[in-house]
Amino acid sequence: MSHCSKTGLELLPQSPACGDYSYSTERMKQLPPATVRLLSSSQIITSVLSVVKELIENSLDAGATSIEVKLENYGFDKIEVRDNGEGIKAVDTPVMAVKYYTSKINSHEDLENLTTYGFRGEALGSICCVAEVLITTRTAADNFSTQYVLDGSGHILSQKPSHLGQGTTVTALRLFKNLPVRKQFYSTAKKCKDEIKKIQDLLISYGIIKPGLRLVFVHNKAVIWQKSRVADHKMALMSVLGTAIMGNMESLQYHSEESQVYLSGFFPKHDADHSSTSLSTPERSFIFINSRPVHQKDILKLVRRYYSLKCLKESTRLYPIFFLKIDVPTADVDVNLTPDKSQVLLQNKFLTENPKTSLEDATVQIEELWKTLTKEEKWKYEEKASKDLERYNTQMKKAIEQESQMSLKDNRKKIKSTSTWSLAQKHKLKTSLSNQPKLDELFQYQNEKKQTKNIKMIEIPFSIENLKIKFEKQKEFHLEEKDELCLIHNLRFPDACLVASKTEIMLLNPYRVEEALLFKRLLENHKLPAVPLDQPIILTESLFNGSHYLEILCKMASQDQRCGGSTYLSDPRLTANGFKIKLLPGVSITESYLEIEGMANCLPFYGVTDLKEILNAILNKNAKEIYECRPRKVISYLEGEAVRLSRQLPMYLPKEDIENIIYRMRHQFANEIKGCFHGRPFFHHLTYLPET
Repeated sequence: MSHCSKTGLELLPQSPACGDYSYSTERMKQLPPATVRLLSSSQIITSVLSVVKELIENSLDAGATSIEVKLENYGFDKIEVRDNGEGIKAVDTPVMAVKYYTSKINSHEDLENLTTYGFRGEALGSICCVAEVLITTRTAADNFSTQYVLDGSGHILSQKPSHLGQGTTVTALRLFKNLPVRKQFYSTAKKCKDEIKKIQDLLISYGIIKPGLRLVFVHNKAVIWQKSRVADHKMALMSVLGTAIMGNMESLQYHSEESQVYLSGFFPKHDADHSSTSLSTPERSFIFINSRPVHQKDILKLVRRYYSLKCLKESTRLYPIFFLKIDVPTADVDVNLTPDKSQVLLQNKFLTENPKTSLEDATVQIEELWKTLTKEEKWKYEEKASKDLERYNTQMKKAIEQESQMSLKDNRKKIKSTSTWSLAQKHKLKTSLSNQPKLDELFQYQNEKKQTKNIKMIEIPFSIENLKIKFEKQKEFHLEEKDELCLIHNLRFPDACLVASKTEIMLLNPYRVEEALLFKRLLENHKLPAVPLDQPIILTESLFNGSHYLEILCKMASQDQRCGGSTYLSDPRLTANGFKIKLLPGVSITESYLEIEGMANCLPFYGVTDLKEILNAILNKNAKEIYECRPRKVISYLEGEAVRLSRQLPMYLPKEDIENIIYRMRHQFANEIKGCFHGRPFFHHLTYLPET
């Protein structure tokens, strides 16, 4: 028998001679630098949102007043963030993406006086580890911009001149190329769309806290959201929430000299329509600490509790729509708490969670406020308090009386049933068998009397044929007047209402429908204003790569208007797309002279290429209507305008507005369009109706 088979030592690892179980130990060794970079970077860059957030904050730290965010395939193929900031100096470019190189702090003591969003020097270096990165930058002192291609460690592989203006453009390609599991997490359409929504919410937050910042968010060449520069926070909020909601908000200002805490913001009014100033999620509860958007649960909980008790007069699960800006000394806040810096730690926590302390403070404040009131104001409060107390006492009295009456009735029923039973027993004993038939008849009569006592018989004229006729008429009315859709219930959620058709029950998103209707109207009718050019563009065959485009333009001249001796093309397919073209007619078409005198300036890089798109649509597709020959840039611009206008709608639409949207949707779209231009459907199927 082996010495290690039947003893207590069999729990220990055996040596190779004792069996097939082998035991070996690896010596501790340092991980390769590339592995260390990947492990740390994957904790900082966890999603497309984290990439966008880091790059946006870099742009803001560079003093940018205009930022454009462009994604392709939800950001996994391409993320591009372009700003008009100061740019990166040529002397700093060799280490601009190397980890732990930064110009924002010199040591950890500088964190007490931090005024920038970023400070770790990790953002660009971490992105380089999980994606292919290109940086194009130019400062005011540079003659031209330069594009740099970086490797995984943030060092420059190559560089070349570029045409971009002042500022920095960071492009990240093939995100999570070396983290397939991370990329697979976003394999479903829902998770990808949720990520787009989170990015939009992040940009909205920066757009509100930075009123003078212009923001554009584009996905797959379609404008998702955009914001222009505005004067103050109120105007920035109005561009996001709309005028209807801001009409129900009031401003707040508070300053504590002792703790150097400044509070400002906008909160729902006490007498406001609270169905439009609250949501089921905190996505419109904006909290900023030192201009940094944060997720501060304690503050949100406090504001939510106050809103529920003071405004709604009850405890609910709703979140108020509000904007709160908190400014504290930088030494009193620690922003280096989480990798994404979305949570901060306040050194002097001025929002206490101790209920005893809160009650004492509240009592002192109430007593001080009471002393400042006039006699008339005190009398009003006392009168209201006495009425509340009287109402409370009345309700308590009623409740006690009802409870006593219920118990008294129960006791009486018990006594009555007991006495009836005992009398019947005595009566049976005394009664002879000859009287039994009379007793049976008597009890049967009493039972019938009890059964028919509470029943009231009423005859109602009814015909199944008439019911069928009325039902058919009602059905025809709903099908014709309500466009085969009937609004059942306007839910408390702002973006869903319950509708029914002949065959199914569905959820309808009225905002998507309104967005699509607005886009259709803009596509068909909107006219881009043409701004005069400093130097007219002469249209030649070489510019168009052929004479057929000039021939089409010359044929449009029959619908011209003369102004100061010059002839201008007035075809709406040109003028609605922002082109003002002058024609100087010659003896033949080849001798005619065409030039662009005015052009829309609301679109970047708009010009001859877009004019060729219009002419191609006319030439190849025989486009006769304005909407048939819109250039792609104009379509993207109008999509953005439709989004902007639809976001100005009230948070909760009344029943009449929803019915009007359904009516317009049915008449303008029929069954051709079933979703908005972002690809999201109008309807969500719930269940089918049984056939009758």
